[in-house]
Amino acid sequence: MTDALCKAILKESGKKIASSGEMDTLRDAQKQYDAALNALTMFNRENAHKDWMAHKGDLVLAIKDGGNVRELDAFTSEQFQQQYAVKSEAAREKMRQVCQEILPLADKICERFMAIATDNAVTAAAAELEAHTKFGIPHKPSALVVAFGKAAEYARNRCPKSMYAAYSPRQLLPYLDI
Repeated sequence: MTDALCKAILKESGKKIASSGEMDTLRDAQKQYDAALNALTMFNRENAHKDWMAHKGDLVLAIKDGGNVRELDAFTSEQFQQQYAVKSEAAREKMRQVCQEILPLADKICERFMAIATDNAVTAAAAELEAHTKFGIPHKPSALVVAFGKAAEYARNRCPKSMYAAYSPRQLLPYLDI
């Protein structure tokens, strides 16, 4: 709901909060993040075991067929697990690195979005207050004004301050089409 609201706020404002160069940077970072995520998915414990079983099958076939077993390396299951763990950790680190590199830009874009959402909230609240005052009705902010305020908070909370964060540009800025 909030992602959709943020996209609607941005669309209705008609403003661009990211230049084409910034969007290119975000898209490149998203590609790097996706590649690291694919590697993380590929180099898991289950695949390590499956690949070790396939490797073991190749060794068995070579022995059975009288082939040159010396051409094949005889890796243990633990060695496969260790290699896959190293590759998996490298993928996680790449995801963190992409996030940390893109955070300053994401913060700037987030601030621009927050300004639009806050401006919408202020404008809607002023219009409501004027109408309520005009007719002498007690004023309480409507759900629309509250939603605009929450959209600004939501955008701010999407950009973490942790050095261990590993979010993609698409996760940091869900209101942009990255």
